[in-house]
Amino acid sequence: MNMLRKLALAATAIAAMASFNTAFAADEVKLGFASLERDASPGAGRCPSCFNVFGEIEVKNIARNKEVWVWYNTGTGGWQTQKATYDAQIGNGKETWDFKIVLNNIFPATVQFAIQYKVNGQTFWDNNSTKNYNLGGTNAFNKLNTVNLFPSDTPVKAVIDQFQGSVILKNIARDKKVNIVYSLDNWVTTKVTSAKFGAMDTAAAESWGFITSIPAFDCTSLPNIQYYIAYTVAGVTYTDNNHGRNYKVNHFETFCPAP
Repeated sequence: MNMLRKLALAATAIAAMASFNTAFAADEVKLGFASLERDASPGAGRCPSCFNVFGEIEVKNIARNKEVWVWYNTGTGGWQTQKATYDAQIGNGKETWDFKIVLNNIFPATVQFAIQYKVNGQTFWDNNSTKNYNLGGTNAFNKLNTVNLFPSDTPVKAVIDQFQGSVILKNIARDKKVNIVYSLDNWVTTKVTSAKFGAMDTAAAESWGFITSIPAFDCTSLPNIQYYIAYTVAGVTYTDNNHGRNYKVNHFETFCPAP
């Protein structure tokens, strides 16, 4: 890399950081959640040093035409950008936008980022109060969010005759209860199963796991499992119902024979 290119990259990084440190948004844009996860897709070959960042962003629907970008830096190559894509309307004049950053082979897996929202000739930033967001390093679960209960992007699946998974929540107080409310018949009837404490994270987050029996199924009759999460702590119940849409299980393990 020649000297001019090095200087250009350095200038870009400095300009990006300056923008992050001086820009501010009230409720125009904010991080919903972000997760740094090892790439377990078949194409990655279960590469132990391949990681992806997934996330969700909430924006105020100021105008129809808008752009949402994630500026990120892994410590190698300077600042880069990834465009987010529209997900859904969530009420109160807000929308959700999703993003995925493919980090490929990188070790140690760390990334810092901020969110840029362009609309009506204006630019708004969510830069975590000028500190930028950081994933990786000592954060065992490698997850961030701005509410008390993490969205259910953690593993949830059905296996022959069981519904099982885990959720991540903020450790607000010692005594708490975590319930999974689910339905097998499109909410004609509901069932509740309790999650149990699994592990604590250094970032004051906890992992809770659950497993419950459901009617046995096979490859020709997959169940319709919908659910939401209710987290009760310090006299308050927080729910994650996927912005009113509830969650649906789409990961089934049935030990089906090969065709």
